[in-house]
Amino acid sequence: MNVGLAELAHQEYQAGDYDNSEQHCMQLWRQEPDNTGVLLLLSSIHFQCRRLERSAYFSQLAIKQNPMLAEAYSNLGNVFKERGQLQEALENYRHAV
Repeated sequence: MNVGLAELAHQEYQAGDYDNSEQHCMQLWRQEPDNTGVLLLLSSIHFQCRRLERSAYFSQLAIKQNPMLAEAYSNLGNVFKERGQLQEALENYRHAV
């Protein structure tokens, strides 16, 4: 994994620079499509930008890679909660704990 680029993407995300963080994550994702850390960060970026469909998409990809990945279920639960789909949100939160 390109540690420098991943670190930069995380720093940009923390600073609220979602556009650059997303660009760097997409670059990493093309290099490593199975990297769940990148998928989770992409999910979080899209959630922060209110792009709920994209957020759910990347969470689901992460779950496909690792069905035990609590953070991905939590992210997906957040998307459902924002949409008012509380039953689906609860189901995903249960998977997360």
